[in-house]
Amino acid sequence: MTLEPANTDLPWYFSGVAYCLSNNVSLAQIETITTWPGSGGTVEKTPTELAYVPGQEPKWGAGASGSHYSKGANSYPEVYGRFKLFLDPSIIRDVYGESDDAARIPLPVSKTAMQLCSDYLKQVYEHTMGILKRQMPDTLASTPIEFIFTVPAIWSHKAQEATRTAASRAGFGSNGRPIDSMSMISEPEAAAIYTLTSLYEDKKVREQADLKSTEMQPGEHFIICDAGGGTVDLITYQIQEVFPDLKIRESVVGGGGKCGSTYIDDAFHTLLRKRIGPSFDDATIWTARKKGKSSQLMQKFEICKRNFGETGDDTFYLELPFPINDEENRITDGELHISHDDMKSMFDPVVNSIIKLVESQAQKVKTEDGVNQVDGKLTTVILVGGFGCSPYLYRKLEDWAMKHDPPLAVINPPKSWSAIVRGAVLQALHPAVRTRKLRCHYGFKLTTEFDPEYHDKKNARLCHWSGNWVIDDNVKWTANLADDCSEEKDFSFNVFFDITCKSNLRSGYELRLLGCRHHDAPREASSEKVFGLGRVPLDFSDVVLKNLPKKKVDGKLHYQNNCVVKMKVGSADASFSVWIGNKCYGSSRIAYND
Repeated sequence: MTLEPANTDLPWYFSGVAYCLSNNVSLAQIETITTWPGSGGTVEKTPTELAYVPGQEPKWGAGASGSHYSKGANSYPEVYGRFKLFLDPSIIRDVYGESDDAARIPLPVSKTAMQLCSDYLKQVYEHTMGILKRQMPDTLASTPIEFIFTVPAIWSHKAQEATRTAASRAGFGSNGRPIDSMSMISEPEAAAIYTLTSLYEDKKVREQADLKSTEMQPGEHFIICDAGGGTVDLITYQIQEVFPDLKIRESVVGGGGKCGSTYIDDAFHTLLRKRIGPSFDDATIWTARKKGKSSQLMQKFEICKRNFGETGDDTFYLELPFPINDEENRITDGELHISHDDMKSMFDPVVNSIIKLVESQAQKVKTEDGVNQVDGKLTTVILVGGFGCSPYLYRKLEDWAMKHDPPLAVINPPKSWSAIVRGAVLQALHPAVRTRKLRCHYGFKLTTEFDPEYHDKKNARLCHWSGNWVIDDNVKWTANLADDCSEEKDFSFNVFFDITCKSNLRSGYELRLLGCRHHDAPREASSEKVFGLGRVPLDFSDVVLKNLPKKKVDGKLHYQNNCVVKMKVGSADASFSVWIGNKCYGSSRIAYND
C-alpha cells in the first residue's frame, strides 16, 4: 500500500492512497481509494488540510475546506495546510525562499508541525483501515501491510525521517500493528515506474507519444518531470532491461525548482489587484474566505487552470464574491472576464521555468552521461503530477521537444494524478530502479595530517598516536555527489575512536555525519557549505579494551578502537551503522527531534 501524504500537486496539497495484494502482478490490479469524507463524489485524492473544532475530532481533507464551513457556520475555524514544510525549516527556505511566502503558512499556537502532520495522517490511517476492513473482513487482522510513503526528491534526509516519524505516530507501520511495516520512495521514481509499466501495458499511451512501432528500448534515456503545486522535481533514467523484468538506472543527478502551479495563483491575485484596486488588499473586505486557497473563488479559478490550453482561444468568466461593475477592467455584474492572453501571461513565466529545468536535464545527459553511453540517447519526456495534467504545459513542452535535436516524445500518462502512488506499489512488488545518484556528499569529521600549503599552523595540534601535527577541523568525504548507489550496496569506510574512559563505553561515543550539496565539497567541517546529517549513538560496552592498540599520554591510557562505518542510501531514506568485525555497535537513521 502506498500513501502520498502531502504531494505538491495543485494550489493546496493532496493526499492519495493506492493498494493491492502482494500476489497481484499487473497495473490494472492496483486500486486507489476514491471515497473521501466531505468530497461529495468519487475522487482519487483529498486535500491535505486540517481544521480543529472544539469538542470534536479534527476535520480533515475536503471536510476541512473553507467553503464547507462557510455554509451557515457561525464560527469559521482556521483551515491549516502545507504544514509538512515545517518538519524541516530548510524546506521552506528551499521551496519558498522569501519570508513573506513562509508567513502565509499559519500554524496553531498550541500545535507543532509534527502534531499537525500526525493528526492529519491519523485520520488518513483510520479511514484507510476502515475501507480495508470492509473489503477484507475476515483476513485483514492477519494480513501484513507494507505502507510506502512517497516524498519529493528534493527533500533532505531530515524531512524524510520527519515524515516517517509523523506517520509512525499516526499509527502506520509497526507502531499501529506489529505485523505492519513502512518504507519510503521518492515521487519522481515512483512516477517513472508507473509510466514505463503503463507504456508497455496501455496501447493508448504509445499512440499518444507516437510510439506505435518504436517502444523505448534498452540504452535510451528519459526525463521524468513531476510538476506539482509548489515545486517541480526532475530525474533522468536510462532503461537497462525491458524483458523479462523492467530495470532502470538514474542517469544524472536530478534537479528541481520553485515553479509549480501555486505561482499561477499568485499571478491571478496580481491580476485581481490590478483590476479591482486597493480594496483587494483590505483584509476586512477581501477576507481569506473570499480569496484564500480554499475559497470558492480560487476553486473556480482552479477549474479555469485545468482547462486552459484545450483550445487556442480560451476565454473564462469568473464570478466574484462581490457585485462589482467596472467595464473598463472587464468586470460586469460581479463577473470577471479573463481572456486567453490574460491566462497566457499568468502561465508563461511558470511554464517557461519548467521547460528550462527540462532543458537542463537534457543537457546533463549529453555532458555527464552521454559521453559514456555511446548507444544511449535521450528520447522521451514524461510529464506527471497535478500541474502535469495541464494541457497548456503539455503543449508548450511538446513544442520545445519537437525542436530538440533529436526531437523528443512527450508522454502525459493516463491517471497521471495518481501515477506516483500507483508507481510506488509497482516498485514494491517488482523493484525496477537498480542504481540511483547521490544528491549530496556524505562524510564525517576526521582528524587529518597538517598540510602547510593548505592549513594554518595555529589550528594544528600534535597527535599522540602518530607524533605528527594534525588538524581537527577536517571532513573525510566517503561518498560523493552523483556517485551511483543502490539498496544492495553499502558504502564502507574506516574510522577509529580514541577511548580514554571505561565508564563512557555504553553511551559516551557517537559518530557525527556531515553532508554537502556543492560539487566542490570543502575540506573544513566548519565551512558554511557543510551541514550536519545526524549522529549515530554508539555502545562500546562489549569492546575488550586490552585487545586494542594503546598508548599512555600524560599518565593516561588511550585506546585506539578501529571501526567500519556502513552507509546505505535508498530512494528516500538513509541509514548508518558502525561495525567491529561482524558485530554492530550502533545504527541509526537521520534523527528527527521536534
